[in-house]
Amino acid sequence: MVYYNIIDWPKRQVDAIKTIHGMRLIPKSSLNILSTDSVRIAVSNCKRNSIIQLVGYSPNLGLVRKFSEKKGYLLFDLCDLLRAKPGAQRQKIMFNMSLLLKLCIKYKVDYVFSYVTDDEIYVRSLKESAAVLSLLGLDERQTKVGFSSIEDLLYERGLLG
Repeated sequence: MVYYNIIDWPKRQVDAIKTIHGMRLIPKSSLNILSTDSVRIAVSNCKRNSIIQLVGYSPNLGLVRKFSEKKGYLLFDLCDLLRAKPGAQRQKIMFNMSLLLKLCIKYKVDYVFSYVTDDEIYVRSLKESAAVLSLLGLDERQTKVGFSSIEDLLYERGLLG
């Protein structure tokens, strides 16, 4: 289990931040992300506006229902697809992501797409990201929802705008 902060820019620098491949970097905040491979830990830490990444993305109906109840966010790190070895490993991650995303959409769970990395070589443009996500079965509107969710959360907490 890893607990880390995805945001690393001061609020006063929001306007001066350069975009990487069209992706806007979000300012430092109290937004912490829990990354775990245990469904039990993810369910027990789910609360309003919490962001949890389930490593391996195992599709679990109980997890999705709990997130729907508590209004938590599921994080999908697209770097996992880029770092996976071609073949069975990448196929398994894509399959699990696809099933979990379908459950999120069906049960109206908020989801976030992001590139959790320090190396900008793994960051792709929005157009490339949309193409990859279309392979997982998402349309353009669903892709935009996933990329804008984190900004909506920051606006709600008063950290942007």
